[in-house]
Amino acid sequence: MLGVLFVASGLYVALTSVDGLAYLGAALLLAFGANLLYCAWRGCASWLGRIGPLP
Repeated sequence: MLGVLFVASGLYVALTSVDGLAYLGAALLLAFGANLLYCAWRGCASWLGRIGPLP
């Protein structure tokens, strides 16, 4: 579900923003969301799962 949330947030930011930095943030949200969805489908560890526990 986090992947769907990231993809939806990235699409919202990409479609409503006019700033170049916002497009970079949207691209990152879309990339992480797509990776989460792909890894959930394939059953492997995602990028966010590989960084380990955060302090």
